[in-house]
Amino acid sequence: MSLPPQALQKLLVEMNANLRKNEADLQMVNIQLNRRNNSLKLNELTTSELKKDKVDTVWKGCGKMFYKQSSEKYLTDLKMQDDNLKEQVNALNKKKVYIETTVKNTINGMNKIFGIEN
Repeated sequence: MSLPPQALQKLLVEMNANLRKNEADLQMVNIQLNRRNNSLKLNELTTSELKKDKVDTVWKGCGKMFYKQSSEKYLTDLKMQDDNLKEQVNALNKKKVYIETTVKNTINGMNKIFGIEN
């Protein structure tokens, strides 16, 4: 059973649009993952420096001002931030795998329509 040329063309146009959208989504997920990983590295370095220097208080920035905070409280805040970032990275990795699978399946479907074997 063969599709009429107009239906086939419409199907391919929709698949191509879906493919481009998913590729753009994948690119955004990769950018977000890089940003989250950079934040994790920065938090890790900050934590190691504070533990190495054994500082009692730190100055934390808030907008255009700074305020004094105990290093223990600051380290606790960094730990919570790390946990949150790790959850976000985990969710983004799942989303990345899903989008990659969708892109692969779309390409395979288009190849089957054109009769190209992988």
